[in-house]
Amino acid sequence: MEEKDNKLERLVRGAIGIAKNITGVGLTTDEVKKQRLDICKSCEYLIKKNKILICGKCGCFVMLKAKVVKENCPLNKW
Repeated sequence: MEEKDNKLERLVRGAIGIAKNITGVGLTTDEVKKQRLDICKSCEYLIKKNKILICGKCGCFVMLKAKVVKENCPLNKW
């Protein structure tokens, strides 16, 4: 149960972090988003829950994070 709580906490922190960066920040082009997602989809830390993609390192929602210009991969892959 503790591991599940830790994952949930990381997810919440990640979502809050992205939300803070979205305000007043530009979004990437669809091409850049696709490039970022392709990198994420090949990453060993990617967590797939149904159609939701979650970064196993930072807990962010990958589909959202990949679209925000100011965001970057916690492993410096993009």
